[in-house]
Amino acid sequence: MKLVLNRQEILNNFPTCYCCDSKMTSMEHVPPKCIFPEDKDEAGNAIYRHELIKVPSCDLHNSQKSRDDEYALWMLSGLDSVNKCGQMLHEKLARIALRDHEEREGRFVKRLLNQTLGVDANGRVIAQQDGPRMTQFLENCARGLYFYEKMTKLLAPLRVTNIGNIFIDPAKTSELEKREQFFDSEMGACEAKGANPDVFQYSLAEKANGIILIRMVFYGTLKHWIFHHPNVRGQKFSSSI
Repeated sequence: MKLVLNRQEILNNFPTCYCCDSKMTSMEHVPPKCIFPEDKDEAGNAIYRHELIKVPSCDLHNSQKSRDDEYALWMLSGLDSVNKCGQMLHEKLARIALRDHEEREGRFVKRLLNQTLGVDANGRVIAQQDGPRMTQFLENCARGLYFYEKMTKLLAPLRVTNIGNIFIDPAKTSELEKREQFFDSEMGACEAKGANPDVFQYSLAEKANGIILIRMVFYGTLKHWIFHHPNVRGQKFSSSI
């Protein structure tokens, strides 16, 4: 009889969702599988889709947010500063746009176009992200990563700070650089994890004062920070596995 279970086996059999207390109905990839290129090697093995993180999820926090995952994919991989893995997904973005045209009369693409602010001197499109939508995406990723690492649900209020964008305004760029330096110093020498580092890496730090920091890096350059501060009102922690 097998008595020792590995982490993934425990997660596969956990009864409730990583993000709420609803019944588990499926396993959710964290971050979503769509952000990883589908390329395979000559032997047919996945190059960028191996050892992906999966956590137990309800329908609301998995299948019902597929549109939000596609939006995040567009906002992350479509940026000018991404590495080759982000660029490899541009063909996938074109397929999403075509499917949107065929199935939804282009409503998704029209929404993206409405967020376009203009073009800079180098011909790059400048767009305003849907802040609440991206914030929810990043929060869900952070909660999933925390659950995977700690076997404990992170249901406390989270704050998201995006320091990966490049702004035309030099003052904003300078402020973002200072913020990045601050968070890097707070994170210290925490290990960068992720089996596919050219696509996604993450680090997690828990401070003695109750602050939780989660750093996520997409496509080599896009840093996002999600953190919890214990002084935030209404915080809530659930029990561990």
